[in-house]
Amino acid sequence: MEKGKIISASLHGIGALALFAFGDSALAKDFGDIAANINGQFQGAADLISGGAYLGGAGMGVQSALKFKEHNENPNQTKLSKPLTYAAVAGALLGLPSFLSVGADSAGLTEKNSLGSSVLGERL
Repeated sequence: MEKGKIISASLHGIGALALFAFGDSALAKDFGDIAANINGQFQGAADLISGGAYLGGAGMGVQSALKFKEHNENPNQTKLSKPLTYAAVAGALLGLPSFLSVGADSAGLTEKNSLGSSVLGERL
């Protein structure tokens, strides 16, 4: 497939995704409805990023364990820095959602719901 056709197909896909994602905003009656719809979509994106970080962190943790096993079996072939790097990345990814939540609480961007937990974007 030509490079131009791939770029064109990608742009069409991005355009369709944008219409799907922001379609509710076109049906809004006033600017407040538009802001509420976009704010709700950002909350969904934040949840998606948090879930991806947890899954990525778990995957990197498994990869780190496998690399530790490889290093244990043959230390000359697998350097110890590789599993340690994977473990550091796994820890960073697993801690990212908590770090962002604490940062949002500190910046005053969250509001406590009835259960006492933070809800990102309630006051934006």
